[in-house]
Amino acid sequence: MGKPDGTLSDDCPLDRGTQTRNLLLFAACFGANYLAAPVGYIGVTQASLCKNLGAGETVANLPLSIYLGMTAFPVLIAWLFPQVRQLKRGVLICYAINAASQAAVAVLLVLPLPNAVKIASVIVQAAVAGVVNPAAVMFMWEVVGRGVSEARRGPMMSLTFGAGPVLAALGSLGSHALLNGRLFTLQLSTLEFPWNFAILYALAAPVMALAVLFSAFFIVPLPEREAVREPFLQGIFGGFRNFLTDRVLRWALIVTILVYSANAIPANMTLYAKVFDEPPKQAVVAASTAGLLASPSGQGPLLAASGLNPESTSFDEVSEEHAGLHNTFRFACKAVAGLLFGWLLTRTHPKASLLATAVIFTASVVWALVVTGPWYHAAFLVYGAGELFGAYSPNYILSASRKGDIRRNMAIVTLLMAPAMLQAVLFGMIAEYGGKQFGPTGGFRISFAVCLVLMIAGIVLAALLLPARPAAEDK
Repeated sequence: MGKPDGTLSDDCPLDRGTQTRNLLLFAACFGANYLAAPVGYIGVTQASLCKNLGAGETVANLPLSIYLGMTAFPVLIAWLFPQVRQLKRGVLICYAINAASQAAVAVLLVLPLPNAVKIASVIVQAAVAGVVNPAAVMFMWEVVGRGVSEARRGPMMSLTFGAGPVLAALGSLGSHALLNGRLFTLQLSTLEFPWNFAILYALAAPVMALAVLFSAFFIVPLPEREAVREPFLQGIFGGFRNFLTDRVLRWALIVTILVYSANAIPANMTLYAKVFDEPPKQAVVAASTAGLLASPSGQGPLLAASGLNPESTSFDEVSEEHAGLHNTFRFACKAVAGLLFGWLLTRTHPKASLLATAVIFTASVVWALVVTGPWYHAAFLVYGAGELFGAYSPNYILSASRKGDIRRNMAIVTLLMAPAMLQAVLFGMIAEYGGKQFGPTGGFRISFAVCLVLMIAGIVLAALLLPARPAAEDK
């Protein structure tokens, strides 16, 4: 690690001050992501906007679906741009494109254009975000892998995922106030549609422009020999070969997919809170799919799933009773847990943080399964802390990766959103059809039980098969 006297660390050629600069910039870029997340994390905001523009439920779901589908492209980007000297430029360009696309939507929403054009702009922006957001995170993980000693990543994680959720809470409350004209009992504005959504996009764009500025100051040590672009098939599928041939990476991938099942359950958790006394009227499958706002590449939290109102028939009616409550619980606990997990990483090893976040993630679903009444809502406190598995699982895979494979390996991590999407539909179907057989609460509880089985299997595999300190050959 970096020595107190500022000399070079064993696994990073940069001095301690430069490493500190990189970890602060990493936290700042993620902070911008968190603050802009109501727009930047594709899902309910886009669905609500499309509904207000006259789209049906199918079209309203297109932004999220297309976003998830486009997350395959970072693998292609990793192949096209393999050189280390392209890392900083890659982060900067990705964030710049994202900011520009958000600004374009803001302008188009207020121009006298057909609603079909405006809906198309929302969908195109979601597709752009599906490419550039995971790609930016992929590049930044490699910046950290090369520019910050492994021993110093604990403080980096504490700062990033401790302060970041506070910004997410502020962004979430601000977007709630802007779109609804009020915050809890306070009347704040009288903005009419589409100006409220346009301003939300317009505010997100300069926040993401800050990430462009921050990323320009990364310092990345260059290798003696730059990588060359491999043949297409070898370059694209070589990363998959890494996970198939390396035992640690293979089991880490399986563990991640299993524990990530919790990313697909929070919409059901929120809907369940509304059916203690009466069944929901909103389509459970659609709500579960819309809940997939947590990126497995570590991009951030589920922001809007807890704002779905099962008593409504569309996405544009937000549950004031639960949205602010659940998001406040989630982000408050996530901020505290982010500090603690980072401290744990500094005192132990990557496996300890992975297991700790996985166990707490699982505990939130256990809570949802067994607790009812007012105490049920505390499940979102536990869930907020457990969501940090989405940061510590990639950190474990980063620690297990050779420096030359980091970019491809982290690109493949972004593809783990695909299983989560299928699981969301599965959990929605279980809740909907199980509810017909066992009552509305029974259907939701069965979906929680299925989620738990998958998550517990992942924890057992991690405990038994993953080494505490995954060693990469050329680190």
